[in-house]
Amino acid sequence: TKVIAVDGIDLSMSSGDVVAIVGASGSGKTTLMHLLGGLERSDSGSVSVAGHDLCSVSDAQLTRLRLQHIGVVFQNYNLMPTLSAVDNVALPLLLAGTAKKVAREHAKQRLDEVGLSDRFKHQPAQLSGGEQQRIALARSMVNDPEIVLADEPTGSLDRQNSIVVIELLRRVVASQNRAVAVVTHDPLVAARADRVLVMSDGVIADQFCAGDVGSVDELNNRVLQAGSLSAN
Repeated sequence: TKVIAVDGIDLSMSSGDVVAIVGASGSGKTTLMHLLGGLERSDSGSVSVAGHDLCSVSDAQLTRLRLQHIGVVFQNYNLMPTLSAVDNVALPLLLAGTAKKVAREHAKQRLDEVGLSDRFKHQPAQLSGGEQQRIALARSMVNDPEIVLADEPTGSLDRQNSIVVIELLRRVVASQNRAVAVVTHDPLVAARADRVLVMSDGVIADQFCAGDVGSVDELNNRVLQAGSLSAN
């Protein structure tokens, strides 16, 4: 049986946009994120980042485009356990061929922006979950990407650290005028986005400006209602 994970979605993001992608498990959120990041290829249509169609380039070109134009933040940090914080952040630049000294200098700047200038030499096991996610955020920004994709970036964090990370994400991206797409189950995170897309059964069931919804509870109720209506 053929399963259509994402169907007929038309999504445009501009510099400075923070878009939250929400919906129940299995609604297509992660598949959409993978398409935006070039981690999966669509069967039809196109996905364009910085003027490049991710669906029409070779695998080698796609890898290069991801290194140059796309930053990714994962729920479980995905840090290299044997590397220091600064070397974890520098990794995308090193993979792209940047000289080690230059890459480390850029990495130190990004760590300073997320408030971890005193953690350059620490390995992930020596850091809290919130600190590890801030390192992951710094790593996602080190290559000056046009778009940052965050997949449940606060899913492994407590409420206080979740707020710190999402506010840092907004602040860093705003200062550098990047676009951000955040997949999240957390209405508190969605409420801090500019736009909210509610996915259900592979389609966008609803979309709205987060600022037009009065409270986090009201936003959550709207998300649940959109998913219920689409399922019916």
